[in-house]
Amino acid sequence: MIKKILSGTDLTVFPEIGLVIFLAVFVAVCYRVLRMRREDVSQDAAIVLHDQPQQEEI
Repeated sequence: MIKKILSGTDLTVFPEIGLVIFLAVFVAVCYRVLRMRREDVSQDAAIVLHDQPQQEEI
């Protein structure tokens, strides 16, 4: 029964949908990375260098 259903469908659309989703996510991540402020990037880069957690002032 499943073979009959799948033989009548056009399965070439699924790789195209996957490619479109991948490209959309890739563009969104690139946009977010390129829009980051330099201060945030420097702070994030220095996280691994700190032994003690920083106290945030409220």
